[in-house]
Amino acid sequence: MKTKFLVAYDYDCGGIWRVIDANDKSDITEQYPELTIIAERPDWMTEERLADLEMKSINIENKNDLFFTTLLSQRNINNDR
Repeated sequence: MKTKFLVAYDYDCGGIWRVIDANDKSDITEQYPELTIIAERPDWMTEERLADLEMKSINIENKNDLFFTTLLSQRNINNDR
């Protein structure tokens, strides 16, 4: 059974927050090292916002999800520099 993990993608000017369904943390860190796994809800994030992110969680196996494809595109751009 998959667990929900709160993650953040810091792109220098801001960040994107998502919840990812994965078997464990290493599934996320190995496939998407750009992401930071957040252990607890930040003080500024409301419980309602976290619940919304959890309802819209992304399965780690969904390689076609826009969030994951965007991460990979950005990784490729950074590697080309």
